[in-house]
Amino acid sequence: MHDNNEHCKDVDVYAHFGLAMYCAQVLERTLAVFLSVGLGPDRPASAAELEELMSKHFGRTLGALVRKLRKGVDVSEAQANKLEEALTKRNWLAHRYFWDRAGHFMSPRGREKMIRELRECRDLFQQTYDEFSALTQSWLRHHGLTDDVLAEQERRIIAEADSDPPRADADTPGQY
Repeated sequence: MHDNNEHCKDVDVYAHFGLAMYCAQVLERTLAVFLSVGLGPDRPASAAELEELMSKHFGRTLGALVRKLRKGVDVSEAQANKLEEALTKRNWLAHRYFWDRAGHFMSPRGREKMIRELRECRDLFQQTYDEFSALTQSWLRHHGLTDDVLAEQERRIIAEADSDPPRADADTPGQY
């Protein structure tokens, strides 16, 4: 691939793709947390068990998380359908999107259609995240993780990120 390729000059499609995939990853991590904190079939009895569950769930794919959630948690049919749709869209984006849209990518009108499509994917991931995040946040607050505690954790995470350069091995499974 060459940087002077006309198709590489329209970064809007790439930006929308990146945002959609970011939202899919946030959803994936939210489901892992949801399953880890005791809202799923596993009930951690200690901080060590919670850490172990988080590590285990963070190592799972979105598909595995959705299957575990559907097996072990009483979700509504609408939530189950939304999870399946989000999984299907995420896999399509990750594995086939640019191949399937190669023709669209060649024209301004086609790229506009791609951007609309990517916004719809982003919205689906965001809506699904919102539902499960609200349940998780409610559970966390009920168990003493107040907004102040969460804000302090956020400050710590930001300070760590600001002090450490990104690692080359950050995509190693189990690292996060």
